[in-house]
Amino acid sequence: MIVIIALLSAFFLFAGSIKLYGWQKFIFETQLAMFVKYGLNRRIMALVGLVELFGAVAIWDRSSWLGPLGALALLGTSFGAIVCHLV
Repeated sequence: MIVIIALLSAFFLFAGSIKLYGWQKFIFETQLAMFVKYGLNRRIMALVGLVELFGAVAIWDRSSWLGPLGALALLGTSFGAIVCHLV
């Protein structure tokens, strides 16, 4: 279980930090272009980044309500991404 949490956390820390800070220019511009294509703006992209960062950190706390909340945050952003890509 720890390996799965670590992999999910690393992936969403990476993805969320790019959406929020734009430190990897090529990936940031590609993702921003997709958000704009779906009718969303930079603020929504930053909000998604915040949710991903929150979820990536919160899933480590399995002893309180933060763990499940973080998992739900990651589930919601993943589901939203799947829906946007399918549309």
